Amino acid sequence: MPTPPKRSLAEATTLTAAEAAKTPELRDHLHGPPRATEVIDGHLVVDGDLSLDGEGPGLLVRGDLTVKGNVVNLDGTVGRPLVVTGALKAANLVAGGAEVVVLGATTVKNAVLAHYNDGTLKLKGLVTARAVINDDHHTELDGGVDAALIDTRGHFPRADFGPSGIKNALNPRLLDEDGGMDLEKTMDHVLANKNPLVKGATPTRILIEQEVRKVASAGPVTTLDLSDRELAEVPEALLELEDLEVLSLESNPIEALPEGFGRLRALRELNLRATRLRDLSPVAKCKSLERLNVVYAWLKSLTGLDLPKLRWLHCGQRDLKLNAPLGDLPALEHLEIWGGAGPYTPTIAELPSLTELVIHGGSSSRLLEFPAFVLGMSRLRVLELRGSPFPQIPDGLLGLTALERLDLGCSLGHVEGGRLPDLGKLPRLRSLGFDGHMINSNDRDPKPTMIGQILQLERLEELELCRWGSHEKGKHLAVPDELFNGLPNLRRLDFSFNYVPKLPESLFALKHLSFVDLRATGLKPEEREGVAARLPGVEIRWS
Repeated sequence: MPTPPKRSLAEATTLTAAEAAKTPELRDHLHGPPRATEVIDGHLVVDGDLSLDGEGPGLLVRGDLTVKGNVVNLDGTVGRPLVVTGALKAANLVAGGAEVVVLGATTVKNAVLAHYNDGTLKLKGLVTARAVINDDHHTELDGGVDAALIDTRGHFPRADFGPSGIKNALNPRLLDEDGGMDLEKTMDHVLANKNPLVKGATPTRILIEQEVRKVASAGPVTTLDLSDRELAEVPEALLELEDLEVLSLESNPIEALPEGFGRLRALRELNLRATRLRDLSPVAKCKSLERLNVVYAWLKSLTGLDLPKLRWLHCGQRDLKLNAPLGDLPALEHLEIWGGAGPYTPTIAELPSLTELVIHGGSSSRLLEFPAFVLGMSRLRVLELRGSPFPQIPDGLLGLTALERLDLGCSLGHVEGGRLPDLGKLPRLRSLGFDGHMINSNDRDPKPTMIGQILQLERLEELELCRWGSHEKGKHLAVPDELFNGLPNLRRLDFSFNYVPKLPESLFALKHLSFVDLRATGLKPEEREGVAARLPGVEIRWS
């Protein structure tokens, strides 16, 4: 095949905006409005810099592009589009507000720097450079990277240096006073063809690998916390910690656990919260596991989670569905589910050891009806159903005679007629969550008259009766002095965020009170002093 002739910008032909809109290479790869575009058919060679700044015509190169200087877009908000169907070679590539697309390999002598978030940089082939620095930019690196990848905002889970690792990557002169990257200094440094990397820059994953091996060399390791360390994969050295019992990998962009994860046979507690895991099958090999947290992992189901000793499970996020069996969990005692994990299966009620069930609703993912399967779980000791707009609380709840703690906080505003079952018929109830807060702005305020339905629970020891008042000027929560007369055994009381003109006298008659939360009750400093004097020995939270 003959070598394409080398071209200069002077040989470009020009497409109108209408013609550009019909040109496949532009239509398929650019998303901004069509604009006039200069076209080069062949190998374009630019002797100096190629500037993409300004509002001028775009550039389409049907072939390779060699820039003997830099490809530069200093402006982070605007720029001229560039599409190269072949390979790109330059000293540096600085991308800002322009759309830049290279379908072939990108080779720069020094660095690729993509800054601000108005433009896009799409490099479809292998990128070769000293460093690729992404600073809050829409950057796609589809063909792989042979360079130190630095990501200042955490967009690339497999970056060599994430936000917390910048100080280990860049020349100290390029850092701001907080240890982050100074964009202006870095841009000047790069365009002067100076290496932005500190000498001996070591990727974060390797530093952590070294850290784990160093800890292991000092003796048996039973606890290891690698939370929020920008790990895209589990360090190999971790799998050699045979004595490890407690491990946290929370808030790392880990997408998969290695098959060898089951070698951690001593593992009892595992925190995988806010990871990107989609599959827990390697965890199922850790048969000693007793506690597992996978809240906000990217899981869609928990089927096949066969862990005979698991006693405590936290799970839930928008895509997780619990409408299939959880697996063989004969020892599970505590199940906590965070919003968006419905619909729920009656098989939850069949978990043989389950005595504590917690379901947290949220502003956008919540239960719309009281979960009927709960009513058959007579062994429940703890039931917390916060943050869901239930139209009714069924009388069948009174069949849960083993219940010691019930939490209906943030779920009371939509109860028809404000009617509750007679909670006094729960013989073991000692703790009640009765928060009047709204989670969603469209929720209704619960009626303060509902409070009267819980004021004769003589056995109650803990009560969360918060957020029933208004903070609007001149509005108070009307509470009678005898409010707590029917609750003589209260030990802990949360009465915070209730705007009251004064505290009810019955509060000071609670003989067993040891703690009271009085934040945001509207009491003046001199009134607080009087309250403290009348409650000697009681811990009071004011802020």
